[in-house]
Amino acid sequence: MSLPLGLDPSDPPPVPRERLAGARVAVDLVYRAGETPWVRDCRAQGLTSMDGRELLLAQGAVAFERFFPGQRAPREQMRAAIRRALSE
Repeated sequence: MSLPLGLDPSDPPPVPRERLAGARVAVDLVYRAGETPWVRDCRAQGLTSMDGRELLLAQGAVAFERFFPGQRAPREQMRAAIRRALSE
């Protein structure tokens, strides 16, 4: 079975450090409890870094609003549910 790159702590980084020269922001689409090692490493290098949780939230909100036309997705409750599910 293959898992997305970054879920296993022994995975190589998706983008090597030397390719990040001049970058200010790093986004890893993978999400897991405690963030991926790459996100933590990028943050330690001073980059603004985040994992894929906000993308997951946005996808869920779009799906909610398609299934329930005229209703806005409860984004803060959804964000809290993601945080609980991936509690650090």
